[in-house]
Amino acid sequence: MFKKIINHINFDIVKSALFIALIYCVLFNVTLVISDFQYYKSRPLFAVIEISKNFSLNYLTVALLFFCLHISCLSLYIGSIFLFITGAICSYYFSVIKAQASYEMIKSVFESNLTEASEHTSLRLILWMIINAIIAFIIVKKRPHKKANIFTSILMIAALAIYCYNIQTPKYRALTNYFPKKYLHNSFNYFRDKLKDNHHEKFDIAQFDYDFIDNHSLKVVLVIGESIRYDHMGLYGYERETTPYLDKTANLIAFRTKSCSANTYSSVPCLLTRATDKNIEESYHQTSFMSVFKKLGFNVVWLGSQSIIKYMRNKDNNIYNETDFFMIPGGSTLYNMNDIDEVLLPYFSDILHNDQKQLIILHSSGSHWDYG
Repeated sequence: MFKKIINHINFDIVKSALFIALIYCVLFNVTLVISDFQYYKSRPLFAVIEISKNFSLNYLTVALLFFCLHISCLSLYIGSIFLFITGAICSYYFSVIKAQASYEMIKSVFESNLTEASEHTSLRLILWMIINAIIAFIIVKKRPHKKANIFTSILMIAALAIYCYNIQTPKYRALTNYFPKKYLHNSFNYFRDKLKDNHHEKFDIAQFDYDFIDNHSLKVVLVIGESIRYDHMGLYGYERETTPYLDKTANLIAFRTKSCSANTYSSVPCLLTRATDKNIEESYHQTSFMSVFKKLGFNVVWLGSQSIIKYMRNKDNNIYNETDFFMIPGGSTLYNMNDIDEVLLPYFSDILHNDQKQLIILHSSGSHWDYG
């Protein structure tokens, strides 16, 4: 049965898709790989393994997309040129000004008028777009143009359906860090939100004016603890010494507060926004305080020994999208769910010594553990 299936697949098309995808990934994703490496460099071997895994997974999905485009000669030309031009634009802005193809950036692109767009367009960008459009045209022209048989065409349609579904709801977070999935996913979310009658426009709290004395060496660190109550902390008078280091910290101001929810996926977004336990859904309809730091020029990094990404995937406001870089467990070779919080420290130390102003968020597992 398997041999019969193999015999019906047009492998010239498969090879062509793999080749075009390789050129695409080398041109537009290498800068992302280099950027990611600086966050992993405390463990070079694991960094190479992690980045290679993510790059390879993205490469295969890009190859899947180009395989689908081979369904006709016209779709291959149009689709390839489109992907190479959009990849050139996104890679250019990331390389030059570190602009991510985030939801907010995609929204700004689609809602800008020609005058605003011209302010962000340069001759170098136009040349880079033209060069890559020509590269795409030449590559496609030199590939074998054999018509796909019925079986291969059915595979292409099925593969396209799978790829489109993963644009809507990415199964692997690593794919959304690389092109083209990064900008295709956020573009889909933008047009989906425009068409949804019940969509609540996200309120951007960074739109206000903020007084800030710029300090290029300023480091702001936020540690989010987990699964603990203030009445079980020695800092607040608990009979056991459960916070020996905090007890000795000078100039420490401690407040008695409560979270919005007992669930991490609800309480963390609420903590970072202006939402309260009375209107917790508002945390998904406005940006967090991280957007303010980004507006003020901070590099925003999220390191977590636990993850809430599966609960955020279909939310209008994914808090991870507001960061410049995030590292969380789940499909990672660096660390896994339920690893102790100490696994974050080497990465935190490296990032802390970068010579730029930064907001670093450490999302710990805290007192969570497998007590059962």
